[in-house]
Amino acid sequence: MYAIYARQSIEKRDSVSIEAQIDRCKSYCDGQEYKIYKDVGYSGKDIIRPQFSKLLKDIKSGLVKKVIAYRLDRISRSIADFSQLLLMFDEYNVDFVSATENFDTNSPMGRAMINIVMTFAQLERETIVERVTDNYYFRANNGYWAGGYAPYGYKIKHIIGDDGKRHSILEISEEQAKIVKKIYDMYINKKISMRKIAQQLNYDKVPTMKKRFLGN
Repeated sequence: MYAIYARQSIEKRDSVSIEAQIDRCKSYCDGQEYKIYKDVGYSGKDIIRPQFSKLLKDIKSGLVKKVIAYRLDRISRSIADFSQLLLMFDEYNVDFVSATENFDTNSPMGRAMINIVMTFAQLERETIVERVTDNYYFRANNGYWAGGYAPYGYKIKHIIGDDGKRHSILEISEEQAKIVKKIYDMYINKKISMRKIAQQLNYDKVPTMKKRFLGN
């Protein structure tokens, strides 16, 4: 059996969709029976993914003889992980095919080229992480909200900074602030346990941040 593996960390305009990846890989199946494994919302920084784990299990069970992916970095962006995977493929006599990169994993030159490509894939991931981290620090150091949902008791407000760009800051939510003060009073002054406070808030039908976000 052939295995088609597709991965997409997040939906972006310039990213190749899961469906497009699978369609491209199908042309390399040569009429053979194939099974599709796809992980949506998982990064390539490691190989801890539900469907990829299932694929590895099927390989070890002798069910898979060829793995087809749209690109090498769909499998992993880690050089160490990919090197171990190649050793595992060899152990179980599994061929690997990249649908958009012409690599022959059976030759020394092909393996060398794969390692070069994986080096740049890992570099790209680490550069993105560094850039995002630097951006968080910049926002925080300038008094802006670094990102994500606002903590309970606050709401996000958009302003134009001194640099002329749009930024986010936290602003007290008067409605939620009353609930926060009530929680503090119950816990500190009335010595009510966190469990009973949560039960009381549920009884009073006080929505969580998630429910507020979803509009429930």
